[in-house]
Parts: sequence; structure tokens; C-alpha cells
Amino acid sequence: MKKIATIFALMLVTFCNAQFNALLEVDSTNFESNASLVHLDISAKKNIWQIGMPRKEFFIKAYSLPFAIMTDQRNSYPINNLSSFTVSIQPTVAGYIPDVFIGFWHKFQTDSLKDGGYLEISLDSGATWSNVVFPNSAEGMSIYESINFYTPLDTIQGGIPAFSGEQSNWEYSELFLQWILPVSPSQGPKYKKKAIVTQKVMLRFNFKSDLIQTNKAGWIIDNLSIGIKDLIGSAPENTMRIFDVKFFPNPANEQGIFQVVSKNNEKNFTLKIYNPAGQIIISSELDKNNQYILKTKELIAGIYFYEVTNKKGNSQSGKIIIK
Repeated sequence: MKKIATIFALMLVTFCNAQFNALLEVDSTNFESNASLVHLDISAKKNIWQIGMPRKEFFIKAYSLPFAIMTDQRNSYPINNLSSFTVSIQPTVAGYIPDVFIGFWHKFQTDSLKDGGYLEISLDSGATWSNVVFPNSAEGMSIYESINFYTPLDTIQGGIPAFSGEQSNWEYSELFLQWILPVSPSQGPKYKKKAIVTQKVMLRFNFKSDLIQTNKAGWIIDNLSIGIKDLIGSAPENTMRIFDVKFFPNPANEQGIFQVVSKNNEKNFTLKIYNPAGQIIISSELDKNNQYILKTKELIAGIYFYEVTNKKGNSQSGKIIIK
């Protein structure tokens, strides 16, 4: 059975201070029938990225059968190689991109601290690029959330931050990049112009190797998604909240527990859990202790979203991971 990891159709229910962040655009691919999201230059002779069925021992199979994108379906990655593919996000109807999200499942096997895979971002339709963990504050960009992502200290040869070493199990990684609007008039119109991206944003996946042959597998990626969220008009997080929701453990294996902590000691909360397609799969009242025990054995491994609402219609929502 395919694992579901196309996780963004439900971003319409994501909150910041109990109000919706508007999802402006979303796209995803599991590399079976909708790989048009990815631009892969197959004419480049040294480009080792391929879409298809894995044929080497470390990769074994795709996360979502049967296809994925990987650094060669059959062979170990070569020496002295730099290969890439790109995905693009177009400006909204309003002419700007306020917030960028990217998430994917992946595995990798490389010469640790020598070879590896990394992402770059371009804010000018590919004219210039920078590593995603080095957001350009002059352009009003910063990272405000990441999961299982490399840091500026995780470098390969050349001092490039990257995924490197060995990740033998499928792991989900994601990154949010936020455009920060001016906070004072002193920053002036020049800063404001830079803070609003009006050209398409491009994300480039690179794999780089040095001059030593290690006969390792490289990098495999599946169920890739990108999204845009509009945070304009949202209040700062954790202000004015009258209750909070916790889910533990997260990721959950056999079961997980939802717990609501209310500042006003209120009861009668309703929980809804959505699948990646945005369909409600569970709707239930919390118990007298403001808890709900989720049995996960009937759920397919992947990302799900929840929404907890009180009687007044105030809501909190988030995501959970089921192993």
C-alpha cells in the first residue's frame, strides 16, 4: 500500500494565533504521474539525477511506489560531480510570494563531510543562488521553522552546508522561509521593495562529490511538495491564546495522546483529524480531562493535520506524524 505524503492540500487549516494563514498555492509530486513540478535537464551529460524505480541495494525501493528521483537508478555516484534539478514557485495574483514551504521524504548515503546534497534558493528567477540555510536578511528573508534539516554547521567539502553521511531509513524533512516586512519607517522604501518578492522563486536540489571514489549510493527523494502561505495580517504566535494543544509522542507509532491545556479551565473541546487530501477521518469530543487517545494502527504512515475547537469557535491546529 502506498504511503501518503502529499501533505499540503490541508494547509488551509493551519493557524497563527488561532486564525487561518491563507494557502495561496500548492504543488506536489510523487514522481509517478505528476513529475512536471520538477525541471530536470536530461541533456546535461554529467547530471546523474534520474526519475524511476531504484535499482541499487541501499535505496531498495521508493517511499511511494514505484518511482522516486535519485542520483542514478543503478550506479554509485561518480567523483567530481555536481548535479541538480529545480522546482519553481510563481508569484501570486497579488504579485508577491510572502512565505515559502518545501517538504520531502529522503534517504542518503555519502562520504561523510565530503560529499552530500543541499538546497539553494533564487529570488530572481535563477540569476543568483544561495544555500537555503543562509537566508539573505537584506532581502527580508529568514528561516522560521525546519524539521530534520541540515544547519550551517553541517558542511561538506568547500564549506557547503548539506545533508551528508548516512540516513538509512526514510526521513521527512521540511523548511519554511518567511519574508519579513519592514517594522519601522526608517527602513525605507528600498528595504520594503526587497522584502516583497515579485519574481518567481526557484529551489535547486544539488548533489556534490569530491575526487575520492567511495562507491556509495547518493541521495534519493520522494513525495516532494512546495507551498505558499500568506502570513500578512496574522498576529504574533502565542499571543491571545486561551488554550494550547499538545500531541505526544510526535511522531507516534502505536498511539498518541492529544492534550488541551486551557487558561480558563474550560471543557467541551472538539477534535477533527484530516488526511492529506483534506478529508475528515476522525471527529470526536475530548474526554473530561481534555484528552483524546489516537490509535494509529488503522492509519497509513505519513503526515496528518488536526484542528481543536472550543464552544466559542476558537481553534488551534497543527500537524502530526504517524510512523
